[in-house]
Amino acid sequence: MAAAKKRKGRWSAPMGELHILLARAFPKRRTQSYAVLDVAWLAKKLKVTDEGVYTWLRENKLPYKRALAICEIDEGSIDIKKLMPFVK
Repeated sequence: MAAAKKRKGRWSAPMGELHILLARAFPKRRTQSYAVLDVAWLAKKLKVTDEGVYTWLRENKLPYKRALAICEIDEGSIDIKKLMPFVK
């Protein structure tokens, strides 16, 4: 019997502190396979592309306007003060 292949995913671990913070802020919106933030869901909520969110996570920075919008999402709990270190 062949050994099972280990699943390779783009987000098998958080990319940085911003990713970790957002995953904790929206615990019901973590992926089932790796328990990291569901980027597609966040992009849809903010009306931006998935790649836009990936860029923020890779750079560990996001625009102030988007930080405010993230704080207004009713499914999570995050204060703007926690996002300010990541605002560019």
